[in-house]
Amino acid sequence: MRALLKTSESEPARHLFELKNAEKPRNTASIPAFFGVFPPRKSAGIFEQQVFRSALERLIEKVLENRTKNARCVLVSGARQVGKSTLVSKVYPNMNAVTLDDLVIRNLARQDPKLFIEGLSKPSFIDEVQYAPDMFPYIKIECDKSQERGSYILTGSQQMIIMRRAQESLAGRVSILTLQGLCLRELFGIGFNEHFVPSDEYIKRRESHLRKYTGIWETIHKGVFPELHSSDRKWADYYSSYVTTYVERDVAEEIGLRNKDAFSKFLISVAARTGQLLNKTNIANEIGISIKTADAWLAVLVEKAWCICLSRIAPII
Repeated sequence: MRALLKTSESEPARHLFELKNAEKPRNTASIPAFFGVFPPRKSAGIFEQQVFRSALERLIEKVLENRTKNARCVLVSGARQVGKSTLVSKVYPNMNAVTLDDLVIRNLARQDPKLFIEGLSKPSFIDEVQYAPDMFPYIKIECDKSQERGSYILTGSQQMIIMRRAQESLAGRVSILTLQGLCLRELFGIGFNEHFVPSDEYIKRRESHLRKYTGIWETIHKGVFPELHSSDRKWADYYSSYVTTYVERDVAEEIGLRNKDAFSKFLISVAARTGQLLNKTNIANEIGISIKTADAWLAVLVEKAWCICLSRIAPII
């Protein structure tokens, strides 16, 4: 039998949680993943739809499995739509899962992060953790209660923020993975996944997996988001929607964006400089914004993993 905590005006969310001493079902995958709020894990919900939509093998899958076996908590960060939720759900299809994209779940996590984390069974997968960063200290407390590995798998899109919070609150307990878009090996089904080593042994192993890459220009135009390679969707439509739905919305929330036209031009200007030396003054003059604004906008792109800036390394004399 399950007992529910009584609701009071001061604690409107507590009635959604189970008592700690309530009887636990043997098959936790068959009960609601979040005590009646989130749909059952095996239903055709958001995560299952994502898994079925993409059959591409990700080379990082085995790395995730290994990290989960050896760390109490695993954090998978990366830009929106690179496949973080799909990756975790594919590797662990029966794991208890909640997503903070759901406003009800998000509000619960924000209002009482301690009760939220205590109410989750282990292991649990929490998606979009950047929406409730105050959870991290309580995840740490739960991790410290036992030496059990793989208690939590977290995913988030605001790379810099969640990595900083995770490193501060979960130091020594969390293993951090960064998921990028699809690489050519994944697109062409090449299972070889070793770091480059300048040795004859490595070259021989790599040569056994050689395959001719075709349609390179088409791949460049499509980009590396899994959605574009697992459906017939046109890339122009996808990126237009992506910018409107994610980039402009997230940036608007982050810095109170008002001039969306200028920001759209900024995105084009930055993208056109891929692989080149970064000159913020030129970008600012081209768009008609201040250098300070260009600096702030670029920082947001980097923070959300939409842009990678490489620092120049001084030559060794």
